[in-house]
Amino acid sequence: MTAPLHEPRPGTPDTQQGMRRRNLSRVMHAVATDGPLSRATVAQRIGLTRAAVSTLVDELIRSGLIEELGPQRPGRVGRPGSALAVSRRGPAGIGAEVGVDHLAACAVDLSGAVRARAVRRVANRGRAPGPVLKELSVLVREVTARAEREGLRPAGLAVAVPGLVARGTRTVVRAPNLDWHDTDVSALLPTPTEALSVLPLSVDNEAN
Repeated sequence: MTAPLHEPRPGTPDTQQGMRRRNLSRVMHAVATDGPLSRATVAQRIGLTRAAVSTLVDELIRSGLIEELGPQRPGRVGRPGSALAVSRRGPAGIGAEVGVDHLAACAVDLSGAVRARAVRRVANRGRAPGPVLKELSVLVREVTARAEREGLRPAGLAVAVPGLVARGTRTVVRAPNLDWHDTDVSALLPTPTEALSVLPLSVDNEAN
């Protein structure tokens, strides 16, 4: 997989690698927002040459982020171009939620579509964090397995909680509805799968 696609920090001079990442991001954004699109259409929309866009598209295809759907519909002048779309068999974000009356997990592909979901109704108010997170891990493992069967690969796990999370950490400072205080989710959450054990884990308030 390619390096993360992101904009350079303000004030940072453009480098060849920085420009490439930015252009990869522009191609990806165009396809994700308005696709399926041909290479020619992408080039026109982002202001790059067809040759430059083809090189960037090839890299995104190799990375599993974009896929070719085949020739566009007939009836247009000239040779039909191959339509590009966000891959349905690429990276997937795994989300998990601790609610007052439920636990939930889902897998979301690059298009934003939920590809797998699992929900368990359970009263979590006043329960110790350890058992709650253990049950949550079971749901995460279930949706991850279902996503992998569809050709998706987990890219990270985000856990949402109804409480205040210390900035830049995975510690729930206070969750009044759960009666949790100073709870380090990363220390208590069992590793759902081997794949997720080496991928990013983030914890945030459910509103975010």
